[in-house]
Order: sequence, then C-alpha cells, then structure tokens
Amino acid sequence: MYLDFYGIKEKPFTLSPDPRYLFYSHWHKEALSQMIYAITQQHGYMVLTGDVGTGKTTLINALLHCLPKNLSICKINHTILSPKALIQIICREFGIDIKNKSQVELTFELHEYLESNHRAGKKSILILDEAQNLGENVLEEIRLLSNFEAEQEKFLQIILVGQPELDVKLSNMKLRQLLERVSFKFRLERLNLEETRSYINLRLKVAGSQNGSELFETDSINKIHFLSGGVPRCINILCDHALLEGYLTNSYIINSRMIKSMGFEDAIIY
Repeated sequence: MYLDFYGIKEKPFTLSPDPRYLFYSHWHKEALSQMIYAITQQHGYMVLTGDVGTGKTTLINALLHCLPKNLSICKINHTILSPKALIQIICREFGIDIKNKSQVELTFELHEYLESNHRAGKKSILILDEAQNLGENVLEEIRLLSNFEAEQEKFLQIILVGQPELDVKLSNMKLRQLLERVSFKFRLERLNLEETRSYINLRLKVAGSQNGSELFETDSINKIHFLSGGVPRCINILCDHALLEGYLTNSYIINSRMIKSMGFEDAIIY
C-alpha cells in the first residue's frame, strides 16, 4: 500500500527470515563466523540461543548460503516430536525410505547413510530450530546420534537453535552428557541504538529505497529503539506500522509524533 508512496520496491519490514535482510551486528557476525569455523573443523554440537525475534532463524538461513553446496543438510523447524518421529524426519530429509520401518531399523540405515557420506568426504548437518521445545527423551536421542563417528571425526554435526529456555534445559543434570559434547555455544543479544538505526537503513536499502537513511528522523528511531527493546522483529513491526501511518497521513518523513500516534507509546512490545 505504501510502497509507491515512498518509492520502495518491496516491503522492507516483513517478519520472514530472508537472509538478504540480515543485519550483521557484532553478535551476528561473531556467531556466524564461529559456526562456519565449527562446521569446517568438524566439531560435533553447536548451540545458538537468543530471545524471540533476535534473528536466529535468519542467521541460520544466512549460514546455509555461506556453506559449500555439496553438504547434506537436514533442517527441522517443528520440534515437538517423539524420539521415533525425530529419526523418521531426519531420515526422510536425507532421502532415506522410512515406510514400514522400526526406529531401530531407521537408526541403522541413518548410520549407514552418514558413514557413506563421510567416506565420500561429504559433511552431514542436522539443524533443529525451536529446540527449546525438545523433550529430554528427544535430546537424549540426539546425544546418541553423536556416537556416529570415525576415530577423529563426527559423521553428523548438529546445531541446536532456540530461545534462552534451551540453555536452561541443557543445564539439567540429566542432560549433562549432551552439554559436555557442545563445542560451540553462542547467544544473540539485542541491538543497541546505533545498531537499530543501521538495521532500519539496511532493510530500506535492500528493499530498494533511494532515500532510506532520510526516511526516519532521529527522534523516531530513538522511540522505535525504546519501544522495541532492540529486538529486530519488534523493530520490523513498529517500522511497518510507521510507514503505513505516514502513507495514511501523507507524510514523507517519519517522526516520533507519528510513532506515538500508533498506540504503542505506553506499551513496550518486546
């Protein structure tokens, strides 16, 4: 609705995890570089956590664009699963026939598949998003997958991605054997004020805006940062509403008064 009004080619503040729009804050740069290093060095387990809306899924999608194309990757987004369902989904994503097979049979075939990949010099990666939802029995099944290994290298590298509750869950003494195998652990933090400004300008630029850096006044960005708490998803919601408000009021520049008029003034949204 407001795209032509502001001269923007596509909506800049959607909530979809498009890696083109990833803003590389200090935290995102560090997490990405460490994950690439961990995968390159054949480390086993990696854990990435962060508050809702801090860009975890977008970062993972960006990671996949950085990795060689000859990897075997299984990415699972729905993690309220039983141990058998987990093995079934992993096998299906790796192209293994799961019809009429028991969990033991599937686990054996998965091991053969991963070992074959390893012999061919091909890495296999399992990514579990929303991993804070995984039950202890499923996390234990994931730990057992780490037993698929050669003398010095893992057949399968596993990335657990989730909200801070995942850190709490992994600290449980019952899961200490899993936590001991984690070689990389990183938490994404929220954006500071200057990063919020750069984040907004980047998204406008990627969306095709010619004057994105002039569209939001300094006071409006300060207000957006305060109300969003520096959470990218909340910044997107506020900026999208602000552009719509600007369009409806025929305003080519977004200021703090417009942010206040949207009804978020007394309700921090993160």
